[in-house]
Amino acid sequence: MFDFLSSNPLYIVLIISLVVWGGIYIYMARLQRRVETLEKQNDSQR
Repeated sequence: MFDFLSSNPLYIVLIISLVVWGGIYIYMARLQRRVETLEKQNDSQR
């Protein structure tokens, strides 16, 4: 596995970018849930 990745640096970049995009997706999904919760609390107070 290490020999394969050391001879193909493009796959290292691909793996890193997928991890970063996955982290952004998870962060945005959690943020969306928090915003929905705050919107429900705000609507119930009106």
